[in-house]
Amino acid sequence: MPRTYSKKKPKVPTPPSDLMDFNAVCEKLKKSRPFIYHAMKELGLPAIRLGKRWMFSEAQTSNWLASLPGVNQPIAE
Repeated sequence: MPRTYSKKKPKVPTPPSDLMDFNAVCEKLKKSRPFIYHAMKELGLPAIRLGKRWMFSEAQTSNWLASLPGVNQPIAE
């Protein structure tokens, strides 16, 4: 009897709960997808590539946001 092969997709491991996908980081920062790509490339937003998906650590994203100049600074009146 000939063997049959199924075309099952390989299982993608579940990322740790600290990781956010692209849409989640857009919602968290209240920014658009093009801005997030710009922040990754030009502003140093830490991201991890898992297969075809970009993932972002919530802790690293919060630290990056706090390290930006002018963030969390009092507004001069």
